[in-house]
Amino acid sequence: MDFRLKTFLLAGETENITKTGEILGLTQPAVSQQIKALEREYGVPLFSKKGKYLRLTEAGRFLLQEVQKQENRMSRIRRELASFRGGRRSYTIGATLTVGEYILPSYLQSLQNRDPLRKLTVQIGNTERILEELKKENLDLAVIEGFFRKGEFSHRILCRDEMIFVTAPATPWGKYKNIGAMEIRECPFIIRESGSGTREYFETYLEQHGERLSPDAVSLEIGSLNAIRTLCVRGAGVTVISRKAVERELAEKTLTEIPFEWGPLIREIAIVYLEENPGNLVEDLLALAES
Repeated sequence: MDFRLKTFLLAGETENITKTGEILGLTQPAVSQQIKALEREYGVPLFSKKGKYLRLTEAGRFLLQEVQKQENRMSRIRRELASFRGGRRSYTIGATLTVGEYILPSYLQSLQNRDPLRKLTVQIGNTERILEELKKENLDLAVIEGFFRKGEFSHRILCRDEMIFVTAPATPWGKYKNIGAMEIRECPFIIRESGSGTREYFETYLEQHGERLSPDAVSLEIGSLNAIRTLCVRGAGVTVISRKAVERELAEKTLTEIPFEWGPLIREIAIVYLEENPGNLVEDLLALAES
């Protein structure tokens, strides 16, 4: 990266000329000269200055985002090139919580069996966070169950997953025959946070049938499937969750499934990546899904 851009990157992140100079081994005037050279080249001010502190202008914020993307991309290229040593190929996969805990593990094992030299790293978060990391090019691909802007990414459908309504059998809500508008309004939901694919799919499903999940209906928001499942087993409320996440509880009858009166809630699990297809990994995942 151009040294002026490196200087700008640090100055934009620290907003401090002195600190930038200390990190780069430059005097304060030298840091200022690097920034002024960029401003002359681009013809716009990048910072406003208050004493020794800097504040990014609108143009500066835009350039900082672009330079950060470039730096992330170069870091990924360095990692990728290093991964070729000894014939090893390294990938970083992002996964949403349900996918990472209950769907992806079996694929990961099969991927390793197909190519033992392939090194895989998995990062787990909600849909919103994973897509942000993908846009920053910190991930090679993501496997998610949430909605996404399809114009921003390349994508392929890996599989489909059913979300079901469950609660403990002995609760008042465990006696329902099915779940419709009235039941949705009466149940205390223990559910994932906003930004999660599970929450988004459920709320979209309700909207498609003229209903909504009111704030008063949500008794607890938790970013852990294990915590949600445990609380429901103890009778603290109800939830909508992937069938795969509660298979054992359904078999042991510590949770009971109650059908929606509108029909099954099925969601797509998608492989999402940027324009550049990350090697054979996408095709290998799809081949495993079809086998």
